[in-house]
Amino acid sequence: MFKSSDEPILSCLENTFVRDSLLQFQTGNTILFNLSVGYIVSFMFYLMIVAFPDYRKRQLYKHRLKWRYKWFKESVIRILINCYEDYRKKYDHENSLAPLKNRNELEDKLLDYKEFRTFFMANEQQNWYAVLNGIQYETEHLPDLYIEFQLLADEIFYVLNSINLKDDRAVSFFQNFFAHTHRLKNLSVFSDDQAKYFGGFLWEIFAQYSMIDGQLDKDRILEAISQI
Repeated sequence: MFKSSDEPILSCLENTFVRDSLLQFQTGNTILFNLSVGYIVSFMFYLMIVAFPDYRKRQLYKHRLKWRYKWFKESVIRILINCYEDYRKKYDHENSLAPLKNRNELEDKLLDYKEFRTFFMANEQQNWYAVLNGIQYETEHLPDLYIEFQLLADEIFYVLNSINLKDDRAVSFFQNFFAHTHRLKNLSVFSDDQAKYFGGFLWEIFAQYSMIDGQLDKDRILEAISQI
């Protein structure tokens, strides 16, 4: 654009190394100048009308989905602690499970997958078995858990239908989450041991465990959300 313009070079650039690159063509080139200006104007309009609004929308959806995921974890952990306590009070006749001293503090700690592993693998994993038995014996917990999974799945579905997610790994992960949630909805397929199937899925999410890769040190759902 500068080489096709007939405007004089700025005095501050006269004695610099960029002077020669900014000198006008000998014959001038109005067409090139107009095309250059048109390109710049079009690019600015693209930024204002498309790029910036899309970026802002993605950030809003990302924040919304992170909040929904945090709410999901808090709600599910609360239900899991209820399962633990119900089993401890009604079925732990040998007193192998310790009473919870500060439940609210524990629930906050269990949001961290490392703390989740530590607590539920303690006591030779009896704490986790108590949760699974609580799900199995106290049947009102199972519908509550499914509702939380469905609410998160609905939120993810809404976001993915509102934006174009380009990361194939994130898309694959969310599709797998949808598939698991659908299976949870049709638990009659797993009527032989519903708690075991549900428990495996819960452990993958809250303890960050993969059947393929083993123990992980990252939150895969947060990682997928970050790709939005």
